[in-house]
Amino acid sequence: MDGRRSKLFTPGPVEVPRELVEAAGEVVHHRSAEFRALFGEVRLGLRRLFRTGGEVAVLAASGSGAMEAAAANVISPGDRALVVRSGKYGGRWEELCLAYGAKVDRIDVEAGDAVDPSEVGRRVREDRPEAVFLVHSETSTGALNDVEAVARAVAGRAAVIVDVVSSLGVHAFEMDGWGVGLAVAASQKGLGLPPGLALVALGPEARPWVERARSPRYYFDLRKYVTAAQEDQTPFTAPVTQVAALAAALRKIEPLEENLIRHARLAQATRAGCRALGLEIFPTVPSNAVTVFRVPASLDAGALVRVLDEEFGVRIAEGQGGLKGKILRLGHLGWVGEQDLVRLFEALEGGLRRCRHPFEPGRGVDAVRGALARPAGDGDRGP
Repeated sequence: MDGRRSKLFTPGPVEVPRELVEAAGEVVHHRSAEFRALFGEVRLGLRRLFRTGGEVAVLAASGSGAMEAAAANVISPGDRALVVRSGKYGGRWEELCLAYGAKVDRIDVEAGDAVDPSEVGRRVREDRPEAVFLVHSETSTGALNDVEAVARAVAGRAAVIVDVVSSLGVHAFEMDGWGVGLAVAASQKGLGLPPGLALVALGPEARPWVERARSPRYYFDLRKYVTAAQEDQTPFTAPVTQVAALAAALRKIEPLEENLIRHARLAQATRAGCRALGLEIFPTVPSNAVTVFRVPASLDAGALVRVLDEEFGVRIAEGQGGLKGKILRLGHLGWVGEQDLVRLFEALEGGLRRCRHPFEPGRGVDAVRGALARPAGDGDRGP
């Protein structure tokens, strides 16, 4: 490489289009009429995106900050929490619940599998937790949990708190329609923005949970955000340029149904390309945000990542924790285009050849192009 930055095909952060970088614009005062008008637009756009009649708090934080805000505003010390541990981020829910004094029961899901909604329902009936915490799209494994079925199985017996960090704008998500109480997201995934904004959506029934919670909170006190939002404001200094870029991203993501179909087609083409190269898809129910494949025994995962980065200008992600060296993750969320995907597989074939992995040259790229050439249909909404 000649010093140019590699193009990101990671599950976050993602590539940010020039138009969204430029939309950040100049700094305006966060208490000005100009910012209030902008934030009013963002409020409405976020409510449409989450499909909720409640408010969406916008915090200057990472996705983990959004997760902590959710835990702090629902958990009281001594509460029972049922956590679905389906990967690294399901595990983070457990860590947060413990940090806020909850008594944690958990459902351990085999890496790459999705949780059985009936098992969640059974455990809620038996353990009687105040809240259930799970992840929609688990980027550490590439698996997708059926949040709608889980919420239906819980059926009002507990609060349902969901991490939609990598699924928002990528998969269908109906917060109010499915009965989700709180949902958390961030800017650097499906919205295609730089890291720095955390989003916490509160469904209509969430306010009593937030009022009763006894955990200490100040900056992450969601009551302050809900109150300020009524005046199209934030309770603390807002990251005004990030909010301006968010407004532009929310405009760009509409119509949402087309955006969901686009992500599904990219995911299906990526999976087709991997299979054509003899790479086994890891999750049983794959997410449309990231494609995860098992690393063949003959291949050094770290070496392939380095070769792609240094020689082909493409950055993909290794596995995390116990999956490091065993899987590789290809992100195709945000504003990845069809030609970007072709470029990724041209690089992947070059990297595999450089690492001496046996495959038939051109098959991966041809499979991607063939999948993308097929007309979009109902099946392209994905799992």
